[in-house]
Amino acid sequence: IIGIVSNLVMTPYILHWIGIERYGLLAVIGALTGYFGLFELGMGASVVKYSAEYFALNDHKKVNQVINSALVFYLVLAIIIGIVAFFFLKPVLGLFRIPAALYHEAYIVFMIGLFLFAAANLVSPLGAILIGKQRMDLVALLGIITSVFTVTGTVFFLSHGFGIVGLMVNNALVFIIIACVTLVLVRKIYPTIQYNLFLFDVAMFKRFFSFAYKIQVSRFAEITFLQFDKLLISRYLSLGTVSYYQVGSAIVSRFRDCALQVVAAIFPAVSELHAKMDQERLVTLYERGSKYICIIGVSMVFFTMIEASLIIRAWLGHGFEQAMWILRVLAPVYCLNLLTGIAISMAAGLGKNIYQMNAAIIHAALNIVLSLLLISRFGLNGLLVSITVSMTVSVVYFMVVFHRFIKVPLLPFVTRFFMKPFIVALFVSLILFFIEQPIGVFPGRLINISLLVIKAAFFFSLFFLVLFRIRYLDAYDQHIFLRALGLRLKGSGSLR
Repeated sequence: IIGIVSNLVMTPYILHWIGIERYGLLAVIGALTGYFGLFELGMGASVVKYSAEYFALNDHKKVNQVINSALVFYLVLAIIIGIVAFFFLKPVLGLFRIPAALYHEAYIVFMIGLFLFAAANLVSPLGAILIGKQRMDLVALLGIITSVFTVTGTVFFLSHGFGIVGLMVNNALVFIIIACVTLVLVRKIYPTIQYNLFLFDVAMFKRFFSFAYKIQVSRFAEITFLQFDKLLISRYLSLGTVSYYQVGSAIVSRFRDCALQVVAAIFPAVSELHAKMDQERLVTLYERGSKYICIIGVSMVFFTMIEASLIIRAWLGHGFEQAMWILRVLAPVYCLNLLTGIAISMAAGLGKNIYQMNAAIIHAALNIVLSLLLISRFGLNGLLVSITVSMTVSVVYFMVVFHRFIKVPLLPFVTRFFMKPFIVALFVSLILFFIEQPIGVFPGRLINISLLVIKAAFFFSLFFLVLFRIRYLDAYDQHIFLRALGLRLKGSGSLR
């Protein structure tokens, strides 16, 4: 959460110092680096899974085999990435409309980005130890340290005129600091760790791959969803348009990331209930989780759509009108993606991640084909249509096959849990729309920030009040939400 907030807060500052084109260039470099991440083959998830498994069995020999097998793989991967970058980096950059004046910067930034990616992979097995030991407090601490040093370094390098190269140097310095801290923490909590590449185990590596490939297919689709569009915009349109797209998509992406925190505890709970063959509680968990994620997602998407202009003005000031339109279009698309979060975690916990993999293939294939067809004829609008269609089709497919598996009829489920929040959010949005018509547009970010806070407080307060009044939330739900707000409950188990 801290990283998400700091990223949003620093965006206006970064834009001020580097400008629209260089901000777009950073987005393109990030997208390209993301695709290099596919070389990782999903091994990171496997390392977390098997290190946690062998920690539970107190099998230190196997833990060290897991860690060192991963280190060997990532070392080979780093060498491969270095070779690929040496021979193909310039031709790859030539595919995009990068102005000649920015080409040298782009080359340096991309090289540093690839180096950081390779180095981060080498350190990632150590992070898996922290997760396997269930030391989420230390993981959170590393996140806080990362955010603090990143923000501090960003201000220093940009204010001293180092531009986007300075930002990447700052990322490298932060990585070195975090890597050193991680080494110390791992040695402290797991003193029996061994760094010995000869502990590489072929059988262990095969287990990694058998688990990882389905996850990697889904990850390819996610990267396509989040990054492919930026590459196409850079190829067919301009870096400036990439910047506006990045700004518009960043907001809904961060909202999505925050909302998905609700899903974090679903996977282990489902695994436990599945092991106990407790079908009734599994369905109850799915229904309540879907209800909560629907409340969050639907309210956020309606507020974002109706207040997109105000959100952008409060965040970045005037001059980003194109980003407002992008934000309005992408908000429901990201909401669709969010609404499957509980179902995806349920499917994974039930050992049915094949459904997610198939949905990911459908989404990636549709998105790539439609985007290539439409962006050349209709520009950015064609790309937005492609994103919307591919996401809708893949979500519908996944929900149909998943509900068929758990034997819960889909249409009654959607009507029961999604319809009321949708109608209430629409009702509150219309009220807000008519109230704000006489207000008009104000100059200055401070007054727009204040207005955004007031409108958000009004919208979400009225939204939840109506949901309470129509009894969409039962006593247990009300207890959860009021406890989240820090309100004390009276009586024994009842709400007043």
